[in-house]
Amino acid sequence: MKLPISQLVIRFAEPHELPFLRQKVLRPDSSIDECRWACDAQKPTFHVGAFLNDQTISIATFFPEGHPAFPASTPFRLRGMATEPEWSGSGAGRK
Repeated sequence: MKLPISQLVIRFAEPHELPFLRQKVLRPDSSIDECRWACDAQKPTFHVGAFLNDQTISIATFFPEGHPAFPASTPFRLRGMATEPEWSGSGAGRK
């Protein structure tokens, strides 16, 4: 589907905006509750989403976690990135 870029809003997302898309795209055999993660509401974890009108198009969660191959003073891990299947390839996740 062609993405109306001018109408796409990129903003911080709230934890309650994440589990339905996580379930649909990443964990279809899991319950909604299993798609709510303990780190979601903990600081400094944050979430970013792409929204079109009131629809969540794409999401990503970032939480503090290091890796020995990537030394950094404040490392974050990207987890739970998902895009609505109908918008896959539209550029929403890249934005």
